[in-house]
Amino acid sequence: MAFLREVDCDVLIYGNSHEAKITQIEGKYLVSPGSMTGAFSPFKQDTVPSFILIEYKGDGTELTLYVYKFINGQMDIGQTDISKEV
Repeated sequence: MAFLREVDCDVLIYGNSHEAKITQIEGKYLVSPGSMTGAFSPFKQDTVPSFILIEYKGDGTELTLYVYKFINGQMDIGQTDISKEV
């Protein structure tokens, strides 16, 4: 969270967790796209292949994040909409 405050951004995309995750903290968003290969993690045995597509809309005040996860042979698609007040 300290780094998020330090860089003063609204959406921070990071890696290393190999798990797709969108977290909102104090009006800011942390986004981990996961791993398309379902990369091995020593901390979790059931890794899920995933990735996130980000749709940038208009003047940049709106984003839509589409989270794709391959679960039990099926593609699961979730959606998160982010709007910024100007």
